[in-house]
This record gives sequence, C-alpha cells and structure tokens, in this order.
Amino acid sequence: MTATVTDKLIAKAKELGLPPKTEDFLRQADKAVTEAVAKAGSYTDQNREKISSALDKAGKAVDERTQGKYADKIAKARVQAEKGLDKLAEQKSAGTSTGSAGDVTLDPEATAVPPKPTWATVDDEVRGTDPQA
Repeated sequence: MTATVTDKLIAKAKELGLPPKTEDFLRQADKAVTEAVAKAGSYTDQNREKISSALDKAGKAVDERTQGKYADKIAKARVQAEKGLDKLAEQKSAGTSTGSAGDVTLDPEATAVPPKPTWATVDDEVRGTDPQA
C-alpha cells in the first residue's frame, strides 16, 4: 500500500500528539483539494479551445515584444503548458468518487479555522505582535 500525503501527515500528527480533530481536518482538506482539482480539470476539459487560443495569443504577444528572440523558448513553454493542461484535464473525474479522503462528511463545526498553534503564538510574542489577533 502506498501512503498518500494525507496519510503521512496524519501519522506525523499522531506522532506529535496533536488532537484527534487534526486528523479530521486533514481528511477534509484532502477532500476539498481533490474536489478542487476535479473542478479545475473539468473546466479545463470543457474550455480547451479557449485556453489554447489564450496560450497562442500570449505566445504571439511575447514573441512580438521580444522580436522573435525567444521563439524557441516560447514554443517549448507552450508545449509544456499543453502537457500540463492535458494532465489537469485527466483529473476531471478525480473528485466525483469518494476521492482519497474516503467517506468524510464536512460538518460546519469541524471546518472552522483552527486556532493558531502554540509555536505561532510564541513567535508572535517574540516579534511583539498580538498573538490573539
């Protein structure tokens, strides 16, 4: 079994003795990221022509302003951007299933912003800022 980033973070949180809500927060964050990636992938897939057109327009504008001096670099960047878009578009269905977060339900109380960690409060006190702000 390959451990996901979330699983590694949860293991580290347990190792550090962080409260159990930390695991819930990490799983909810993982689910939110998975859903965001799926939405971005879906948007990319649906708007591929518009994105390609924008890349062409940007490439031409940069090429004109640099008088063709960086045409090869612009072409390489365009190819890499297209590869990235292809990869993102493949993720369009990643968030439609349970994702890597499993069957986690978001409850409003658990999704509230967690309090500042102790180390942040100490650091703020050292700098002279209000740690409760």
